[in-house]
Amino acid sequence: MKKNRVGYVGPFCDNNFGDFGMLVNDVYDIGASDIVLFSYNEKVTNNIIATYLADIEHVKLCNVKIRKKEIIQTGKHYKVEYDKYDESPLEIICEVENVESIEQEVMALKALIVTGGGWLNDVWCAKHRKDRLKAIMTPVLLAAKHNIPVIYMGNTYGPFKRCKNFFMNFFSYTYQNSVFACRDDYNSILNMKSCGIEKIHSIPDDLYFLNRKLVMEKPTDCVSNYIENGPYMIIENYLSLDELECNLSKLQMFVNYMEKVYNLRVLFLPLGDGYGGSYQAEFLKKHIENLDIWIIEEDVLPRICDIETLIKNAQFVLCQRYHMLVRCLANNIPVRQVLKDVCGDKNYYYTKAMGILSKIFNRGDIEEKIFLGLDFWNELVNVQENYKKYITSINSLYAKRLDENKEWRTRHIYIDEILQHIK
Repeated sequence: MKKNRVGYVGPFCDNNFGDFGMLVNDVYDIGASDIVLFSYNEKVTNNIIATYLADIEHVKLCNVKIRKKEIIQTGKHYKVEYDKYDESPLEIICEVENVESIEQEVMALKALIVTGGGWLNDVWCAKHRKDRLKAIMTPVLLAAKHNIPVIYMGNTYGPFKRCKNFFMNFFSYTYQNSVFACRDDYNSILNMKSCGIEKIHSIPDDLYFLNRKLVMEKPTDCVSNYIENGPYMIIENYLSLDELECNLSKLQMFVNYMEKVYNLRVLFLPLGDGYGGSYQAEFLKKHIENLDIWIIEEDVLPRICDIETLIKNAQFVLCQRYHMLVRCLANNIPVRQVLKDVCGDKNYYYTKAMGILSKIFNRGDIEEKIFLGLDFWNELVNVQENYKKYITSINSLYAKRLDENKEWRTRHIYIDEILQHIK
């Protein structure tokens, strides 16, 4: 007889606050005591287990090994190249070295849960990402083969421009045993309908409502000490190192200005390792003398409660990452997100940002220009000149926010449906 074992798959294997944070939050809220994490990065996933999942009765890691490995270019800047070949489900499975062992793990599941994230899109068809994309897809394909329920949490879907046929192949093979949810009512639903998927649940982002266990965790002493030293604001980005180098003087002027005029320390708070933020932090530490830097140690997960505490005690936040926006909105912290270009335009991040804003405010109350910017360096000037205006405007919008109980119930009604699959 099959155990009540639950599998999890998604982009949580990167050392990225938003993606592993959503996994942990989902695991805590769903509450299964026997789980398997399908991973493409053993080191990061073992860190997640050791840091957050040690109290769960049975936790297993199943590493998905893809034969073809694209060489990732490194340096101050590299050109993103896209793989235009549309592999069939069979070709994806045939690229997995340990497909038999993964199949055995999948067959033992009551359900496979796809945690929230933005991986079903052209971005992940870039050559340096596609191996990871296939590693996520493989357990889903095998679940479809054996009619194991696949339940998607608050994902974003699209853009599907270059690689629509590739994703249509994937959905055609897997949709019959799948339940889909998305975290925005904008492009995600239209993108999925263009792939033939009609029924999609709308739920809030998987990291908007934190599980009580995460809320109650105490921050480290260094976080508490930093907060006690006076008011500060946060900046966050993962721009290329050559772009940072070309604009160091602008950033130095901004730090000096905010300190002199508004008496604010400026803290650079990365949310990902490598080029996702930690390399930028190390670079800026060498070049901006009075910029406070929060360093992410290599192979060490940033603690959710530390990031959360730093965010909710900040006076203002200027960021690029969507999940920094999410946690600021959850804590009523004045924030501006600079929309990053993806696949030649800003619609991917616009979709995610408007998705969360529309679940918090009435459509007529949303002031996109108050929360969203288009260029990081222009935003430094905008914040310098309009800091008090932004604070007043954003706080007045927070006063009009919708009752959150409706969205909280929406998430937990969806989770209750998941629990029906795993009892």
